[in-house]
Amino acid sequence: MIKIALIGVGRWGSNILRTLEGMRGIKVLVYNANATPPSPSPHPVKLRHGAGLRGGERLSSSSEGEVEGVDGVIIATPGSTHAEIALPYVSAGVPTFIEKPMATSLKDAERLARAARQSGALVQVGHIHLYNPAYRKLKAQVERIGTVRLLQFEGMNNGPVRDDMSVLWDWGPHAVSLALDLLGQMPQLVQAYGQYVLKPRGYRHDALQLRLLFNAGIETTGLLNWIAPSKRVQLTVTGTAGWLVFDDTAPAGKKVVLHRGGRVTYPRYSTEPPLKAELGAFIMAIKTGRQVLADARHGLNVVRVLAAAERSAALDGRRVAL
Repeated sequence: MIKIALIGVGRWGSNILRTLEGMRGIKVLVYNANATPPSPSPHPVKLRHGAGLRGGERLSSSSEGEVEGVDGVIIATPGSTHAEIALPYVSAGVPTFIEKPMATSLKDAERLARAARQSGALVQVGHIHLYNPAYRKLKAQVERIGTVRLLQFEGMNNGPVRDDMSVLWDWGPHAVSLALDLLGQMPQLVQAYGQYVLKPRGYRHDALQLRLLFNAGIETTGLLNWIAPSKRVQLTVTGTAGWLVFDDTAPAGKKVVLHRGGRVTYPRYSTEPPLKAELGAFIMAIKTGRQVLADARHGLNVVRVLAAAERSAALDGRRVAL
């Protein structure tokens, strides 16, 4: 039996809880996002209980309760709190899953990555699309379109508008994580230009254009916003011999499209839900030590790019070198 502490049960944390409840051999201890971070395993932890939450193990009916050490921790709190909550666990060597972004500052991400190196802790960052079967199929097929020249990512929805971060830190991790994974390299230059649509200038960008320049003239663009009429999550990969499209909002069976030689085909892929695949990888890593796709190094590299993009946006789109 694997014992997991889930900290944060908002909209996404509730999805994580439901997914864990459907997996065998897992005991979930649920804590709310305002709780005092628990002490690292194997010491007892003191937290405000998750009263009224469905699923998971309840603590006492009082405002606080004690729970023995856990095998792993999942942090699904607001992004600006990730580093502060995660650091004690990572420093103590506790397997820790941190929802994206790993942190909302480069300094905090570096602290987490350094702590992981020193303690040997398993750290997995919630870059969910790396475990999306449709994206995995696209990556497996990418050689069929020749040399990759351009990646175009679109990530948008009608909200939810975050109170603690801009759209760059909300949607940007998806674009950057996919680009780094698919290309296997860091960009040399980063450029971003943000807009203030819902809030006054100087608040937080709610729409943003992102541009990453890689070696060999490869480019990635990202169109990110919270003000679209409907959700869109799409990656288009342009190669010298065709195109591949990953469209997470397309109907089942149509999420991967190959355009090649004048023909359009739909490669087959697994129907496993991405969140289940991602959490399953974390549980398997706890059990066996297997490497995860989005480890602390990957999470840090994503934050490096986002921090550079934030600087560029503050400079009205000036290019920033990495």
